[in-house]
Amino acid sequence: MHGATHLNSSNLERSIKFYENLGFKVAYTTEDRKAAFFFLGENKENMLGIWIMNIMII
Repeated sequence: MHGATHLNSSNLERSIKFYENLGFKVAYTTEDRKAAFFFLGENKENMLGIWIMNIMII
């Protein structure tokens, strides 16, 4: 793997649909950690991780 990027989201399902609409393919999801991962490139040399981030209103 050459690179990895991780982003936070408040809605994992919506984020997955967004990246699928851009042509990304979900490689792995995990319910217990509330995350989804996409591998990018022909040789899967890069990864995008989307993580749920709970938002607190103060």
